Amino acid sequence: MHRTATLMMAACALLVSASAHAQVTLNSVRIAAKDTVAAAKFYEAAFGMQEVNRIDVPGGPEVFVNFGATADAAKANKAGPVVIMHRDADDVKDPIAHVIFNVTDMNATVAAIKAAG
Repeated sequence: MHRTATLMMAACALLVSASAHAQVTLNSVRIAAKDTVAAAKFYEAAFGMQEVNRIDVPGGPEVFVNFGATADAAKANKAGPVVIMHRDADDVKDPIAHVIFNVTDMNATVAAIKAAG
């Protein structure tokens, strides 16, 4: 949990520093779960999020949730959603953080990334 929080803070710091240079915004954050539907229900119950999209893929659907009092309000929310993707087991440690950005100028974004080291 601490590692995830650290990775998220680093990603946010990158977003803040890069957005002024390369017009980068957060697209979504991706997590994985064996039962994506149950995980989405947890996010709905624990955080008041709503399902805004679902993509059927082998192994189980990818479920997108976002904040909003209703499904329509969550769909209208411009903030990046949490995308819950399938993995075969919940005991598997995924070493890769999935943070997805929208990029309006790829060349400027690459230059900003290289300049940041």
